[in-house]
Amino acid sequence: MRQTGGGATIDSASPVLNDSYFTEKWVGLGNNSYLGVGRPSSQQYKKKKITKAERLKLLQEEEERRLKEEEEARLKYEKEEKERLEIQRIEKEKWNRLEAKDLERRNEELEELYLLERCFPEAEKLKQETRLLSRWKHYIQCDGSPDPSVAQEMNTFISLWKEKTNETFEEVIEKSKVVLNLIEKLKFILLETPPCDLQDKNIIQYQESILQLQELLHLKFNVATEILLRQASTLADLDSGNMEKVIKDENVTLYVWANLKKNPRHRSVRFSETQIGFEIPRILATSDIAVRLLHTHYDHVSALHPVSTPSKEHTSTVTELVKDDIDNVEKAISKEVEEESKQQEKRSHLIQEEEIKVEEEQDDIEVKM
Repeated sequence: MRQTGGGATIDSASPVLNDSYFTEKWVGLGNNSYLGVGRPSSQQYKKKKITKAERLKLLQEEEERRLKEEEEARLKYEKEEKERLEIQRIEKEKWNRLEAKDLERRNEELEELYLLERCFPEAEKLKQETRLLSRWKHYIQCDGSPDPSVAQEMNTFISLWKEKTNETFEEVIEKSKVVLNLIEKLKFILLETPPCDLQDKNIIQYQESILQLQELLHLKFNVATEILLRQASTLADLDSGNMEKVIKDENVTLYVWANLKKNPRHRSVRFSETQIGFEIPRILATSDIAVRLLHTHYDHVSALHPVSTPSKEHTSTVTELVKDDIDNVEKAISKEVEEESKQQEKRSHLIQEEEIKVEEEQDDIEVKM
C-alpha cells in the first residue's frame, strides 16, 4: 500500500485505475466527490443544434397557428357584423311599419277633421233648433214648472217651495222630479250653448240656480224625514217593536229605522224584503236613536264645473277657427312628413356606408391571407 499526494491510499495489489474510471466515478458522485481527479466532458454541456428541416417545420407550424387565429378572428367579425346588420334591418322594418301606421292614422284623423268641419254648421243649426224646440215644448206643456233660462221664474219657484212646509216624504219625492228636470235643463244649457252666445251674468245665474235647487232639495228631504220620525210609534214593526220604513222611487230610495224598544239583544237590523241592513253597538241599542239610509240615483255631490266665457278679443266665428286649426294641422303634418323622409334618407345613407365599410374590411382580410 502506498499513499498518494491527495491523501488517498492505494493498495499495491489493486489493479491500476485509468482515467475513465475516475471520470465515471466523479459523475456518479456528483459535487460530493473528494477524489479531485477527472472532469465531465464538455460535449455534455453543448446544446443540440436544430437542423434546417426542424426549423422549417417550426416556422410552418407558427404560420399555420397565425393563419388559424386570423381565420377565427375573421369569422367572428363576420358573424358579429351579420348580427349587427340583421338588427339594423329588423329595426328599419319595424320603424317603417310604425311610420306607415302613423301616416294612415293621420290620414284618417285628417279625413275625420274635414268631415267635422263640413258637419259643424249643420250641428250648430240642429242644436239651436233643439233649444228652440225645448222652449216651445215647455211653453205648451203649461205644467206650472218655470223656464230655467228665465231668472225671475226660477227665483219665484224656489221662493214658493221654501215657504211650503209640512210636506210628506212622498210629496217631496214627487216635487224632486220637477227639480231634477230643471237641474238637467240648466246643465244642458251650460253645456250645449255656444260660448259666444253665453254671457257672464247668464252663466253665473244658471250655476247659482243649480246650487240653490240642490241645496233646497236636500233640505226638503231632511225635513220630510223628521216629519216621518214624528210618526214612528204608528209605524212600529209588530215583531221587533221598532220603526222600520222603506220608500222606493225611480230617483230616491229611503230606509228609516228608529229604536223604540231599546232592547240590547236586538242589535242587528235588516229591512224586510231587502238585503239592506246594519248592526249597532250595544251602547246604542239602549239609546234613543234613529238611522236613515238615503240612496239617490242621481249625482248630488259633485261640484259644478266652471264654464269658460268668450273674451272680447276672440270675436271670430267658430267655422273660421276650425279652418285655421285645419290649416295648422296640415302644415304640421307636411312638416313632419318632410322631416321623417329626411331622417329615412339619412339612415339609408348610413346603412350603405356601413355596408361599404364592411366589404372593404373583408377585402383587406382576404388580401392579407
